Amino acid sequence: MVTLHGILMTVWMLLAVAQPLLVASGKKRLHMKLGQLGAVLAAAMVVAGYLTAIHATRVNPPDLKLFGLTPKEFLTVPLSGVVAFAGFVLAGISFRRRPEVHRPMMLMASLSIVSAALGRMPALNGWYAGTSLEYWLSAFVSTLVLGALLLALKCALERRFDVWFAGAFGALALVCVLASVIARTPAWAQLATALTR
Repeated sequence: MVTLHGILMTVWMLLAVAQPLLVASGKKRLHMKLGQLGAVLAAAMVVAGYLTAIHATRVNPPDLKLFGLTPKEFLTVPLSGVVAFAGFVLAGISFRRRPEVHRPMMLMASLSIVSAALGRMPALNGWYAGTSLEYWLSAFVSTLVLGALLLALKCALERRFDVWFAGAFGALALVCVLASVIARTPAWAQLATALTR
């Protein structure tokens, strides 16, 4: 399952790089065909992401701490990533004929699933361990910093504020905060226990 999950994620990231390049080179028909493949890939990623998260929670030692969270608490991190990814992909597909909406939704879909990869880089995360950032954002700090940098760069290059990009980024930030806070609640503990049975 972990291997399949890794393969699907890698293919998605390659597709996320290829798709804008196809549009920029005028190959919109191929972009649209690959978009259909991307929709199927996204559905497979949602299923694989959910199953991988549940399995990891089952096999991790209960006393392990990840970003100050126990494995069951930490389950909110990958599951919220899966939910955010699915939501952004659905929005991107729904607005595929409106590039100004489609582009930021698909970018946020990709950004929403990089928390696990960025979380495995101690140099990016060790500095905020035990701080209020870890409490409020757990494994999402690096992801949100990257998103904020991309938004600032886009606004600087285009010399205008991209409302859709900012709105999508704000939605992602809200999901990250909610996941980090919900992780420590008794209701989540009960749900996580039920999910991992």
